[in-house]
Amino acid sequence: MFDANVKNKLESLFVSILFLVVACGLIGWTTATTDKRFPDDVEAVLNKAGSNRPELEKALAYFMEKGDEQMLQAAYFLIRNMDIHYSETYVWQDREGNKVEFSEFDYPNFALAVDAIDSIRKERGGLEFRDTVIYDVESITGQFLIDNIHCAFESWRTSKFRDIPFDDFCEYILPYRITVEPVQEWRQTYQKKYRWMTESLWENSLEKVLVYAGLDFNIWFTSTWGKETRNEPLSRLGAQQLLFRKKGACEDIAALQVFSLVLKEFRLPTILLPIGLLLWVLIL
Repeated sequence: MFDANVKNKLESLFVSILFLVVACGLIGWTTATTDKRFPDDVEAVLNKAGSNRPELEKALAYFMEKGDEQMLQAAYFLIRNMDIHYSETYVWQDREGNKVEFSEFDYPNFALAVDAIDSIRKERGGLEFRDTVIYDVESITGQFLIDNIHCAFESWRTSKFRDIPFDDFCEYILPYRITVEPVQEWRQTYQKKYRWMTESLWENSLEKVLVYAGLDFNIWFTSTWGKETRNEPLSRLGAQQLLFRKKGACEDIAALQVFSLVLKEFRLPTILLPIGLLLWVLIL
């Protein structure tokens, strides 16, 4: 039997331990429920990113520190929708299955790039395509997201259409891709090339600017519909490939319109149909 003094000490120790256990549990529960770092749907996508998670978190940390709540919400929007997007592309390989490094952008124009790959094909005794699928969540870098968001906001906040709702901005201006094309840095190039359209909108009607845009496309971009078939397993051209190759099929023409006129700064639902009909007629 314990004497009364020892018994009291044991009871006091037990109460202290019980208090600490309960307190730690409450702290852990409170932290888990009220101090989450990211929204649940964003966290779910980050968990799918594997080794690329630090890159996506880099963008989120940047906008958290920047203190622009809209930009942070834009980053959340892109990431929470990222896991369903991917690029369909390919790499070159020789007959032994060895990858052959090649980029068409290393050449002054597309014709010279085609000549170069033909020369490599002869030198290697033939080349083959290897279909490749690249998932955005596993490959998009933090800097790419940061640059894309900054450029998208610059277009929106300085545009004649800057009064559109934030939700519409996220749906129709913010996205960095259209379908399954290779992801490429494109916003700054397109903003520079088509800055004249942004400036024209302050003095001209949207309809008139669209006519100018159609005439511009008709000068330098060639429709290959019914004329030639793309001899490569590339279902969609990337944004930079459209400018570099200066030709493409129907789906490429549509992509060029979206990159130039919609994702750049316009509100898609109200003008997609007139853009498509107008430019289709002008280019063909």
